[in-house]
Amino acid sequence: LSKPTKQTRVSRGKPIYQRITQTMARMSTLCVITLTFIGIASLVQSALGINGNLPHWTAPKGDASKTPGLAGFSKIPAEFNAAVYYGSRGGGWYNHAAMTTLFNNTLIVSWKNAPESEDTPGQRVLWSTSTTGDSWAEARVLFPNMSTTATPAAQFAGPFLVIGDRLYATGSPAVISAGDAQGAQFCLWPDGLDPRNCATPDRPGTQPKGLLMMRRILDVTTMETGPVFWVSRSPPTVYAAAAAANGVRGIDEMDHQTQEDVATLSPTQQSLPCDSEHGTLKCEACVGGCQLYDTIKVGLGIANERTHYPIPEAHRSRGSDVIFYRSHAGALYASVRMDGRTQGNWSEIQLTTVPNDDSNINAGVLPKDNGVFLVSNAVPAKVRDPITLSISRDGFDWSSCRVAQTCTDFPDLPKSTCKARYDKNGNVGPSYPQALTVVDPAPAAIQGLYVVSTNNKEDVVMTKMSWKDVLES
Repeated sequence: LSKPTKQTRVSRGKPIYQRITQTMARMSTLCVITLTFIGIASLVQSALGINGNLPHWTAPKGDASKTPGLAGFSKIPAEFNAAVYYGSRGGGWYNHAAMTTLFNNTLIVSWKNAPESEDTPGQRVLWSTSTTGDSWAEARVLFPNMSTTATPAAQFAGPFLVIGDRLYATGSPAVISAGDAQGAQFCLWPDGLDPRNCATPDRPGTQPKGLLMMRRILDVTTMETGPVFWVSRSPPTVYAAAAAANGVRGIDEMDHQTQEDVATLSPTQQSLPCDSEHGTLKCEACVGGCQLYDTIKVGLGIANERTHYPIPEAHRSRGSDVIFYRSHAGALYASVRMDGRTQGNWSEIQLTTVPNDDSNINAGVLPKDNGVFLVSNAVPAKVRDPITLSISRDGFDWSSCRVAQTCTDFPDLPKSTCKARYDKNGNVGPSYPQALTVVDPAPAAIQGLYVVSTNNKEDVVMTKMSWKDVLES
């Protein structure tokens, strides 16, 4: 017989309990090593913001100390920059928070407008239209000034809705002495409906019920509109005098078609009030309802500007849709939903690594399965410049970022620079962007990506970029 090896003799010579103890010790060591590697990987992922299915930033970060207006990014070529509206003494120096859509192959922009400064008595909502984007009709009042001596108020523009084949504008007045206009502004549908979902945890404000106003756009070419009306039967008591003075009706006073359309709206509706078949993919709405602000923790510094986008189809196993939140943290918070239709299924919001200069944001779908976009002020700095366009192919990894607008480069707009014309306005740069995707079957001449913002909170400006240039990342 051959001699047993030393290892065999030792093994045979040890009691079985010692061999079991040895084996367990080796396994314990392996577990510790494995868990250590997992822990390191988890820390790295956390540092990068890659926390499960949380949106995260892998694009280069902007540096405001670099070339003014570019911050280290390249700029997407613009087909043109156009002035939708110039601020002025006669027409109101303050212009901000634009909303936009496309209807019947016509571009539409609305925004809040005040004599001198932000969210002050006399603030109203203006609007304008264009069939080309580079030339705009004279602005008209969309929602009137609702201030009275007893109730100082400021109007806010909401998202546009398409119900059936009919276009409606939305807006809300805020009692500015009760909560500094908080609880009135909303960027997503159906937040404006009662029970209103606009009051942020840290600054909820104290606004009355029944603030939602609507107005049907009858003809975008001639800018013909129907009467302004409350979605409720009567105005909030504090607005009764202003409603009477401005001829604002209750829903019961409206025509049968309008009443039928409004009756389809609900805080948890499963059909989107958008039109994705006639030239734009833009839809500022959450199926089943957006996340409720009163489910968010107090103290996170969440503002009431937020945006929503669906996860691209190929990546739906990781989530159905996302809401990004503006915050005071230098980056966006996010919530991810799995089923895409239930208001109660939004995840607890978490801080991402997606940078933001404490400003409004807007996200949406890119055409032909190219992912999703985000327009924002992605370079935290002393001023809000530039506006950037970021792209994520899967809805989670934001890997590309370029400049869409900067106040240092508006060659078509010599009046709009990085310095406001009104001497009491210290705001600098373009901010509060909204993007509009124009695609088939819209005419080829107007297809592309449009970004509208307000430069220095004074001028409403629009930039058009071709799809070839936008998708070349």
